[in-house]
Amino acid sequence: MSSSKVGFAKSCLTPKLGVELTGYGTYRERKATGVDLDLYARATAWEIGGVRFVMVICDLLGFTEKLTDNIIDLICKENDLIRNNVFLAATHTHTGPATGCLVGCGEPDIETIRALPAKIAASVKDAFAAMAEIESVSTAEGNFPYSFVLNRQLNDDYRIDPTIRTMRINRKGAKPLAIINHSCHPVCEDVSSVISPDFPGYVCKEFEADGYDVVYMNGFCGNLNPIRKGQLGASAHAGKRLFDRSNELFETEVACDFNDIAIVGGREPIALRHFDPQEREGGVPFWLERDNWAMARSFAVNYDRVMNHILYSDDPFTEHQEFRALRMGNALFVFHSGEVCSPFGDMLREAFPDLTVFIVGTAFATTRYIATEKNADEAQSMYMYEIIDHCLAYGCFPIERGAGEEHFRAVINRIKAGI
Repeated sequence: MSSSKVGFAKSCLTPKLGVELTGYGTYRERKATGVDLDLYARATAWEIGGVRFVMVICDLLGFTEKLTDNIIDLICKENDLIRNNVFLAATHTHTGPATGCLVGCGEPDIETIRALPAKIAASVKDAFAAMAEIESVSTAEGNFPYSFVLNRQLNDDYRIDPTIRTMRINRKGAKPLAIINHSCHPVCEDVSSVISPDFPGYVCKEFEADGYDVVYMNGFCGNLNPIRKGQLGASAHAGKRLFDRSNELFETEVACDFNDIAIVGGREPIALRHFDPQEREGGVPFWLERDNWAMARSFAVNYDRVMNHILYSDDPFTEHQEFRALRMGNALFVFHSGEVCSPFGDMLREAFPDLTVFIVGTAFATTRYIATEKNADEAQSMYMYEIIDHCLAYGCFPIERGAGEEHFRAVINRIKAGI
C-alpha cells in the first residue's frame, strides 16, 4: 500500500435563509426558515498506482446537466484530472436548496447556484492537499433490518434493498476514513422548511463524533422510503441505526487490496416514450383559471422544455444516461445518474458476485426516474405515480417499458469489458 494515498475534506454548502427548498413532489413553496444540520460536499481524493481520481458527495437533491458540467470542469482544471476520474453524486436530501433539476419544486437562488461549483471544488482541492498514506483497507456487506425502509410502490411485494456496504480505510497520521452505502430516500424530514441533510447527514455526524472522516453514499432509492417519514427525530434515529449497523459490519470486514484498479465510464442510451406535449400544455389555462400561478408556471416551463427537446434534438426519444465505475481490488463503485429504482441494484450485484458493489444513485445530472417494466406497469399504485408523471417534475419524457432493464444490461456489459 506504500504507493496508495487518500485524502478527505469537506466544504459547507448551506445556503442563506430564505432560499426555496426542493423535493417532495411539485409546487411546494418552501422557503428555508432555519438550519437543522449544515449541508456539505464531502470529497475523497485518491492516488493509487499513479492514478488520481476523486469521489465527492454533496448534500443536495441533485444537479442539472449544466451544473454538473460546471462542477466537473472546475474540479478537473484545478486538480489536473480527466472527466472520467471525477465521481460526483448527491445524497438526494429533500430539504436542501433548489438546484433547478425539478420543475416547480422551488425556485433556484442565483447566488446559491453560482457559488456551488467553487464550494464543491474547494472540498476536492483540500482533499488532495490532505492526502495520507493508506495503511489498510477493508470492506463488509450485510443486511439492514427491514423495519427501516419500505417500498413505496405498495403492491410490489414490499421488495426493498436491505443491503448496507462499508469500507474502512486506516491512514498514516490521519483519521480513519469510513465509506457507508445504503439505499433509501432522504425524506425523513417530510415537508419541513428547515435546511437539513436528512439522515445521511446524521450518519456522518455519528461517525465524526466517533473519530472518523466519513462519506455517506446513497444507493438506488427511487422506490424506497424510510418508514418513519415525517416523525419527530426520524433523521437522527435513522442515522444512529445506520451507524450502529455499520459498526457491527466493521467486525466482519475483509481486507481489500487497492493496488489493482480500473475506471470505466461514459453514457448509455435509454429509450423514451413517444409522448404528446400537448397533454401538458392544457395544465396552464386550467391552473390560471384557479389563480394558481405557481402550478401554471410549472406546466408552462415543462411544456417549453419538452417542445425544445423535440425541436432541437436529433433523436428526441433517446436519452443517454451517464455512469462511472471504479474497481479497487474486491470493491466496485458504480455511480449512475437519475433516481434509479432498487431492482437495478440487484442486477449489478448479481452481475459481480465476487465483488463488494457500492451502488451510488443521483450521480451527475439528475434528470429522471429510471424504473423497471414492472414498476411502469404498476405506476398507478400509491407513491409510484412518478414513473409516468415525473415528466412534469423533471421536464422530460418517461422511459419506454423495459428500457431500464435494457439500459442496465448495456451498462453492466461496459463495466465487465472495462474492469
